Amino acid sequence: MKIITKKEEILEATLKLITEKSSFDITTREIASKAKVNVAAINYYFNTKEQLLLEVEHLFNNNLMDAFGVLDEEGAPKEILSKWFYKVVGYATLYPGMMNLLNEKTIFNNMLNSKHGVSVIEVYLSKAIDLFVKITNIKDIEKARKLFLMLGSSIVLPCMIMKLDVSIGVDFNDKIERIQYIEEVFNHFLIKCEV
Repeated sequence: MKIITKKEEILEATLKLITEKSSFDITTREIASKAKVNVAAINYYFNTKEQLLLEVEHLFNNNLMDAFGVLDEEGAPKEILSKWFYKVVGYATLYPGMMNLLNEKTIFNNMLNSKHGVSVIEVYLSKAIDLFVKITNIKDIEKARKLFLMLGSSIVLPCMIMKLDVSIGVDFNDKIERIQYIEEVFNHFLIKCEV
């Protein structure tokens, strides 16, 4: 088991606090309280709140890239796509709304707008859609994109709106329930696509 450092605890607490408040407008005292450290610890590890927030962005983007990295693995397309959805749902459950908040920030915008005109996210979403096409054998790419978006929304959206008290009877924090939900939606969707 990995030992979590104080610095990592502060980063994690900050990320959760940003998510809870749906805002980057947080105080150092709030962060210290959430991390159960004193303000001096934050200054010691990060020098400034701005530096801390920058590292939080890096942490979230690293987590996002970790999830996307699953799409580079070898294996059965359905297994890879299910594993990817599992990771995405895990991050969306831990940090609902972070994608929207980070959309305003530089690092996330760099991921969306790369030097080559194709974003990192677009590349990986294309990989996910390619896997979906292999699973469903849908020849019309536009139809496949639309259906993939519907599938992805069906899987990810419920965990992102949990804090709105819209219950579907699934505890996304429970790994088994998360896997079962993804499989159930995925299989139902494939039946509807006549796969």
